[in-house]
Amino acid sequence: MESLQDQLDNTSLRPTGILDLPPELMSIIASDLEVCDLRSLRLASMYLNNSTFYIFSRRAFKELRIDFSAASWHKISNVINRPDLIPLVESLVVQESPRGSRPRTSPVALNEVVFGAGFEWARDSSGTLNHAQDLVQIWQSALARLVEANCKSFSINRREQSRTVGDEDEEGRYLHLTDLHSLLMVAFASARCSAGTGMERYEICWGRYCTAAEWWSEGGWLDDGKLDMSHMASSQFKDAWSGIRELRLNIELGYFSDGARKYLISLLKLAPNLETLYFDFVHGECATLFIKRLGWATVKGEVQFRLKSLHFSNARMGHSDIHIGPAFLTLLRRHRETLQHLTLKHIRLGPEGLPSLINFFRDEKLRVVKYFHFDSLGDFRGSDGRKRGLRFPVLDEGVRTYRRPIPPSAGVGWYSYREHYDYRIGTCELELSGSRAGRLLRGLHRHASYDNWSDGF
Repeated sequence: MESLQDQLDNTSLRPTGILDLPPELMSIIASDLEVCDLRSLRLASMYLNNSTFYIFSRRAFKELRIDFSAASWHKISNVINRPDLIPLVESLVVQESPRGSRPRTSPVALNEVVFGAGFEWARDSSGTLNHAQDLVQIWQSALARLVEANCKSFSINRREQSRTVGDEDEEGRYLHLTDLHSLLMVAFASARCSAGTGMERYEICWGRYCTAAEWWSEGGWLDDGKLDMSHMASSQFKDAWSGIRELRLNIELGYFSDGARKYLISLLKLAPNLETLYFDFVHGECATLFIKRLGWATVKGEVQFRLKSLHFSNARMGHSDIHIGPAFLTLLRRHRETLQHLTLKHIRLGPEGLPSLINFFRDEKLRVVKYFHFDSLGDFRGSDGRKRGLRFPVLDEGVRTYRRPIPPSAGVGWYSYREHYDYRIGTCELELSGSRAGRLLRGLHRHASYDNWSDGF
């Protein structure tokens, strides 16, 4: 009988490797890898594929990107038919696809963007997308299933300087902004959600494809004449939309109609839990009329939300003889007890709007503000109607932007101040963050100066 030592001597020991690690350790290792590296690791063996599946799927399917093309339908159908994957999708992004995903026979130029390639989208005589067609129905059913599962965030993104064929597609073969928005809205109306438990975030970031001199010709924001608004009367849509907490619209198109403005206000009326409102306007008159309508709705008590974060930019309020300074202050007053972040950029208020705004901060006491950012604010001087900008000369240290801590006694983290010496001469940029930012906001009236504004803005 062999001794124990002889048995050990005759045993061939093979070196251990990563495949010998237990699945629990493999999951820990996989959690530290980037998704692209994790995808490569899973291709090495069946064991690595199985042991890292949970970590990979939780990260890889957290955000799903589609462009309503035939290729993206294959992607989304694979997800919604997997009970283990569909709850993992938290965000859906509608974004143009890389060039390689387009059909080789497509007539689209290389620098143009296509939404909905590979399908034949039926439209009526006015060019409105037919929502009764089977193609639209199956897409809306798939999107509704995502909402019902766990998807809380929805975005429509077009990068600036990309071109959407749908904007000028005479035959209607592709989808444009109005179509994409309608598809999502009607899908929300099809979702079965309890009130306040549906989507939480909606964003449209639609960059323009044109030079500054051409952007007027690219069309409007949402074409209300081609927008299917049937969802507004749906109780299921109201339940799904009532949970929204963040609405971001950054749309670089020239103009949107009065019907589109009314529609947008109607959406805000159905969002009692909204906390973040972000608007980046391009057309000053649109900003003026929109904020005026929103101010009226606020006065009438038609909007129920209390904002924690408000961002307005590129809005020339009070332009074209429309004085809406009071409407804007009404909005701020509504949220003075909850507002924590306030950003106002490239805004021209109505006559004597700047003193009214600064005095509002002094009198209304926005107690919970932790961050504010003002950039290129202006108004019209009451005596002669000349444009002027807001500055704080006591903070000026020249052209260079600087960021410095405020003395500890102020209880604030940091601030940044810059004078503009380009085409916005007479304006400034002031950014401040900290636990007592509201206190400094109330004291801005002691340092404010109103100087003539360059005609370049």
